Amino acid sequence: MSLSPCLTFLPSQFRCENTNNVTCSCSSSIFLCAGPYHYLKGVQYGCSNAAQPEDIVLALQEDARFTSSFLSHCRAIPEPTKRAYLPVPFKQYNPDVVERGMPPGKPKNVDKKEHSKFTGFWAHTFHEYFCAYQLDVVNALSGPSKIQNTINIYELFLRKQIEPFSGVEPGLFKADYPEHCEKPVKFETSQVCFRNIEAMGSKPALGILYITEVIHQKKKHS
Repeated sequence: MSLSPCLTFLPSQFRCENTNNVTCSCSSSIFLCAGPYHYLKGVQYGCSNAAQPEDIVLALQEDARFTSSFLSHCRAIPEPTKRAYLPVPFKQYNPDVVERGMPPGKPKNVDKKEHSKFTGFWAHTFHEYFCAYQLDVVNALSGPSKIQNTINIYELFLRKQIEPFSGVEPGLFKADYPEHCEKPVKFETSQVCFRNIEAMGSKPALGILYITEVIHQKKKHS
């Protein structure tokens, strides 16, 4: 299952006064793109049809969760024709795996939004969330076949001499999103399948669940 791009445009007058809970009213538009699904093609189409060059484009996916501090960074870091912000989100583990796979002696009811090795990890190789001026996004995605075979916006910004400023963003979370592997697992999709499993929980948690399941199966058939 693929996640669709969700674009928000932050005009120069945009402000968020509440620092704890963001409740911003805005109008929504849905644009349908022809052809096979491609994340950056959706971003490109949305930017071209709904934003102005002086707007900051905030590109997320529907599994993103964020705080007002992230929006402040999204406004402050990008510079037109010079710099884009590619935040590193905190990828959250599956909450059920976090609780069931918690090592002995550790509390199971941990705060799932806490940045810890038990609740998730920093997704340093994930570059699909970004904040940049509309003119820079359109520029990076323009040209023949620029986005046909890649979804690496980091590389596309570099090609256009736009600095992709990247760093961990405490106010941005990539929530656990259920992804299932087809059975039997095919060779060409096996690596993706294993990555999805690894993203469900920490190695100790997955190990505990595996051992628990082995013991359960032995008791079941004994």
